[in-house]
Amino acid sequence: MEKNTTERFELIKINQSNNGEQIISARELHEFLKSKQDFSTWIKKELKHMDLSKTKILRSID
Repeated sequence: MEKNTTERFELIKINQSNNGEQIISARELHEFLKSKQDFSTWIKKELKHMDLSKTKILRSID
């Protein structure tokens, strides 16, 4: 009988907030996507396209 195993690997780090929500770093996502735009331009553009009623934006200070 063959075992069915699924390996899980992360392309970017997924953290968990204190209340159990999964969160990622916008900077890590920007780097992973290899965007040619600088981060501040890219994130401003992305935030304009997000449905903020369904998405929580957490501000982190580097």
